[in-house]
Amino acid sequence: MPKDPLEELVDQLRAACPEFPADKLMATAHKIRRDMGGANFYLKKAPVEGKAFCLGNALAGGGTLSEAFDVCGVSRATGFRLLRYRPRR
Repeated sequence: MPKDPLEELVDQLRAACPEFPADKLMATAHKIRRDMGGANFYLKKAPVEGKAFCLGNALAGGGTLSEAFDVCGVSRATGFRLLRYRPRR
């Protein structure tokens, strides 16, 4: 089972700031979990416009298509779909 994103965030904060009190970190994590609706809250997908913008910036920087797809975190098929994407006005 994949690890909870909030637990990953807490682990990274704990590693980055070891001097921060652990009890306050856990209390904050508990409050965030309560505010977001429990352990299995829904993380929204990134909007297509943002991925297309990221791809455009990566290509404008002079990289290859495969490098741009890696930078944006999309597969090859999704990358080519994003290249065809025309934003609504």
